[in-house]
Amino acid sequence: MVLGVCSGATAAPAAWLTQRLVDELSAGGAPPGQVALLAGGAALLAGAGRAALHLTGIADAKVEARVRVDTARTLASACGRPVGTGFLDDPAEQDRMLMAARGAHEAPVMLADSVTTAVAAITGIAAFVFVLARSWPWMLAALLATAVPVALVQRRLSRQMVRTTERAVASYRWSDYYAALFTAPAPAREMRLYGTQRLLADRMSAHLATALHAEARQRQRNAAGQIGFTLANATVAAVGSVTVALAVVRGDVTVGGLVLFAAAVTAVQGNLASLIVTAGQLVVNLRVFGRFLEFVSTAERSAPGGADRLGPLRDAVELRDVWFRYGPDRPWVLRGVTLRLAAGQTHALVGVNGAGKSTLVSLLLRFYEPSRGRILWDGVDIATVAPERLRERMAGVLQDHVAYELTALENVTLGDVRRLGDRTAAADAAERARVLPTVERLPAGWDTMLSTRRAGDDGADGVTLSGGQWQRLALARAMMRADADLLVLDEPNAGLDPLAEHRLHTDLMRFGVGRTRLLISHRLGALRSADHIVVLDAGSVCESGTHAELMAAGGLYRDLFTVQAEPYQPVRR
Repeated sequence: MVLGVCSGATAAPAAWLTQRLVDELSAGGAPPGQVALLAGGAALLAGAGRAALHLTGIADAKVEARVRVDTARTLASACGRPVGTGFLDDPAEQDRMLMAARGAHEAPVMLADSVTTAVAAITGIAAFVFVLARSWPWMLAALLATAVPVALVQRRLSRQMVRTTERAVASYRWSDYYAALFTAPAPAREMRLYGTQRLLADRMSAHLATALHAEARQRQRNAAGQIGFTLANATVAAVGSVTVALAVVRGDVTVGGLVLFAAAVTAVQGNLASLIVTAGQLVVNLRVFGRFLEFVSTAERSAPGGADRLGPLRDAVELRDVWFRYGPDRPWVLRGVTLRLAAGQTHALVGVNGAGKSTLVSLLLRFYEPSRGRILWDGVDIATVAPERLRERMAGVLQDHVAYELTALENVTLGDVRRLGDRTAAADAAERARVLPTVERLPAGWDTMLSTRRAGDDGADGVTLSGGQWQRLALARAMMRADADLLVLDEPNAGLDPLAEHRLHTDLMRFGVGRTRLLISHRLGALRSADHIVVLDAGSVCESGTHAELMAAGGLYRDLFTVQAEPYQPVRR
């Protein structure tokens, strides 16, 4: 801001020195030293103004860098504040996040530049206003009268620009989604298989065109307003210049006065135009930045509270009449689920696709909150416990576990950030998950980058793993929390061959001794030794018991198990 003041304040003194120089030269007989002083002073002041303007760029860059880093981190923290992840499924929330991201990433860059530009413009106007007010007040009035309606129009156009930007967010969201498909390996392979590149590219282009054309139309309206302002300014300047030039002919004004008048009019008009445009940009950027502040504020208000301590699981985790659906107008996924997961036992959830198994796990981990009912941890409602304290007591492999494009060491030790980078702990966890030999065979061992799209710190090419190896690595990540009270494994044997599946089941039984385990799998043979099997059907508990009890009951479990076992029975001839 100081540099902006310096940039704007040098123009008026430089113009005054130029007036004196012209008048001295016109009068004749001026001492060479005085002429040189006036000419050099005017040039130096003009140069100082330009230098200050360039220096503002350096200051702006520093401010922008600091603010962008801060806002990016704040935005990421805000996205992680809500207790669950349900807001990520809401298109309206996705649009709010995109607007917040735009405010976080773009607005700080524009705001710093806009502020310094506005300060320089205001300073420049103030300096020449004094010149015009003293000698040509009628011209000052004409300039201000021209600027006022333009400023009002610009204000309206700026508000329209904000609304246009907000309406374009959904189109940008779809465009970004389709664009990401072309740069991700799995979608790119499937597009080639089915020949959908052109179709998806057309959809991407259509959404992008919708957003860009709307913004282009708004910019055209802005340009039309600027053209009108420019023409009005030109008319006012022409009338004023003719008036003062005629005064020079009459001898009422010196030639230097005409030079000063022209410089003052040009400076005031230019700075007024700059100020009006900058003010319009500030309105847009501040409103967009406001969306970022609103999102952060909302996230802070929704930040989880509750007890900051939770004791080890001694008795049981209980679900009491739990109902859940993903929205008030959506069908029920869970319907009055009541069950008890006794501490220290192995429990299994069984059911056809869509029965609600993974949803139940999401409620246990508080990714979502029950629509009705309660979930208790040794009698304590988990809704009253700070979610990070609850999750510290748990570990698991989720159905949609992440394959991080990071090193093997980071992929495992992210399971316990307190021991991030601990090779000994990572090796222990990997050995329990039977993935240690795989890691040791990697080109750089634990330091190997597990992505062919990323290079390691040493510049070496990355590698990728098979589906089963990634599954084992995710299990190792879960086993970093060796002290977890509840181990949740949602389809842990997906992608494993039969031998690896048998070993995994044996390992889990050994690893989970003394701890509560909740297993979900469609391969019922891996669950038959569980202490307690719960069968879900259409979101409700239809059966529970041991494998022998459920087989004897002759219900859904027996049907599912029999269908799976039939291909392995000897063929009767």
